[in-house]
Amino acid sequence: MQIVAVAIFPIALMIIFGNILKRKYFTNDHFWDGLDKLVYFVLLPALFFRSISHSSFTSESLTIAVIFVISFLSVTVLNILIQKFYPTDAPSFTSVFQGSVRFNNYIGFSLGLILFGNQSIGFIVSIGAVGIPVVNALCTYVFHRYLPTEDLSFWQIIKKVLSNPFVVSCLCGAVFSYFSIVLPTIIDNSIKMLADASLPLGLLGVGAGLKFRINKKYYSDIAIASVLKLLIMPLVAFALTKLIPIENHYALLSLMLMALLPNAASSYVTSKHISGNSNLMSQIIFIEILISFFTIPLILGLLHN
Repeated sequence: MQIVAVAIFPIALMIIFGNILKRKYFTNDHFWDGLDKLVYFVLLPALFFRSISHSSFTSESLTIAVIFVISFLSVTVLNILIQKFYPTDAPSFTSVFQGSVRFNNYIGFSLGLILFGNQSIGFIVSIGAVGIPVVNALCTYVFHRYLPTEDLSFWQIIKKVLSNPFVVSCLCGAVFSYFSIVLPTIIDNSIKMLADASLPLGLLGVGAGLKFRINKKYYSDIAIASVLKLLIMPLVAFALTKLIPIENHYALLSLMLMALLPNAASSYVTSKHISGNSNLMSQIIFIEILISFFTIPLILGLLHN
């Protein structure tokens, strides 16, 4: 529990700090709107590009990455079914959807290094390299499918997806990784500086949009997103490992750690930029982070034993 707290507590603290800054010192919404745009168009794309472009794959790391993708695709199907039979409004659905599939790669990398050492890093990076572009493309499609600002055909929605800065940066990173393209050190270090700034600034933005008093009408939405992300997705991933056996113990632990991760700040930034329910999104992120204090050590402890 203490080790998990070391990785997760600073993230929760940054969200709370962002909330304090918004209420006490930087009360102008224009400041936070500008910050959100910076994170959305520059900082997070830099993080995605650099993470993926520096990735390499083995057959085993690719296997667990595919299992991870199948897991959140299964949750995607459940999301659509729930929305069909127990519908919520479209902006709230996009927040529930993101809340159930996006994952905080930063926590995964930090915890993997602390808990399992270098044996897990290659597996975690591989899962992120495959999972990040797929989940970004999926979330962007859902936004344009359920929140249409204009009457778009299927291919027009795909065009919107492919022009999304998150998706573009992921695809560019995949090309650099596949062809083993190495950027000059000066450029790579500059991108790294931008990437390193994405997490703290993104979390401050989440905190600025967070309202600690949860509206009762959001209770079910938060519960659905949290259960799908922190319970159903890990269960699906674990079930798939019974069908596709994983011999390397650290590969299994890395997969389960990534499946157990709470949501990421990119969900809030995306929700705010594409007119989703950013208020609900910030609450889902915060609640999932708090819950993961308990679920991650509990389930990983059982698996490790």
